[in-house]
Amino acid sequence: MAVSSKALVIVGAVVVVGAGGYLGAQAIVGNEVEKSLNQAFERIDASPGWRVTDIEIDRSLFETNARATLGAVGFEDATAALDLHVDHGVLKSPVTGTLHPNETLFEGDIDIDMVASWSGVEGQLTADTLGFKEFDGEATGVVMALDIEDDTRWHVDTRIEALGFTYVDGSVVRLTTPRFEMDTRGDEGSEVVQRLELPRAEIATQGLNIYLDDVVFDALTQPSAELDDNPRRVDQAGTFKVADVGVDGTSMGSLSMEIAAERWDMQAFQDYNEAFAMLSAQNYRRERDPASFDEARYRESLTQAIDNGYTVLASSPAVSIDPLNAHIVVPALNLDFKPQLKIDMGFDGENLSKEALFSLARHTDTPARELITPQNAPMSEAQANAYFSERVHFEASMVTPPEAVMDELPLMARFLIDAEREQQTLKWEQGQLTLNGETLF
Repeated sequence: MAVSSKALVIVGAVVVVGAGGYLGAQAIVGNEVEKSLNQAFERIDASPGWRVTDIEIDRSLFETNARATLGAVGFEDATAALDLHVDHGVLKSPVTGTLHPNETLFEGDIDIDMVASWSGVEGQLTADTLGFKEFDGEATGVVMALDIEDDTRWHVDTRIEALGFTYVDGSVVRLTTPRFEMDTRGDEGSEVVQRLELPRAEIATQGLNIYLDDVVFDALTQPSAELDDNPRRVDQAGTFKVADVGVDGTSMGSLSMEIAAERWDMQAFQDYNEAFAMLSAQNYRRERDPASFDEARYRESLTQAIDNGYTVLASSPAVSIDPLNAHIVVPALNLDFKPQLKIDMGFDGENLSKEALFSLARHTDTPARELITPQNAPMSEAQANAYFSERVHFEASMVTPPEAVMDELPLMARFLIDAEREQQTLKWEQGQLTLNGETLF
């Protein structure tokens, strides 16, 4: 929502010097405000997951008021009314307003208080309380601070006093003062830095009360070292730590890991998730509310999901955890164990067959699989599974657990583990599973 470019600000400043220049500058700023708002709405509407309708922009000499309806694809009944007011300043323009959900999925208003200038937009979005109907949840004290220079230079800092929700299985999650930051750096904002801080998380499920203290996640995303013909591929390196994990008030230890992801097409991955969410929503509508079912969009979303899923896999994505360190304490078993684990997994996407992907989707629980014809998916279920199983690589190595831990394992697991080895290695390669080099199947 940038108000003006540097060039326009310079032109406006020159006009101000002359007689009647102030009104001239107001007109220039007003034109640029309207232009920026239209561009912002167009970009949102062009995204796979969002729609913008009912756009109204009323511009006068000193101010601009804008109204629009925002909606998520696949949840047409869930919309939010956006109401913005922009005061035309020569160098800075205050932007205030409200985003009001229609309470289908969310309850509570989001207040907008920002300032737009030649150098970008900064300010914050706030909400005293946001309710989540789908998960019987609520967030209180929400503050999202924004500092945006352009598409490639920005910083977002989101803080929430408390967040809680209940899953359909009755599990209850409570998060205390989570904070999430994202900002760009590097040439043209090519690198994205993320940090999550969560002082405490509490989970009540299946009669257990689990807590996690001082959870921290740091990550750096940057262009992939193996771009090849896909400039959207990225690599990500990060750390994840939990200072204390416990059950029913008793500490059970801690956890930390180093994570690395390579050759991920994040735009395709995001587009796939949005298309799959749309598929699931339309599938639900078809069963529960046939009158609102949109078959054309249903078919379009299936194509988008398959195409973007193919793009993600064709990039040969990989993920590794090296190492995962844990400290496990179980007083009742007199156990104090510090396991170390390494995991490496990936997918070989070279010359990937799209027919195989269609075949796999046709024979699984994928929404809209009934629309996939045998002509597009000629493989049987067994053939599709075999095709993909040979392209998946997985290897996990762990320090051999002490005897006290071995005694608590199921008999079959104890039988397979070679207690005389310092390390146990489980590997899946070319459709074959091995443990310590011995074929399991």
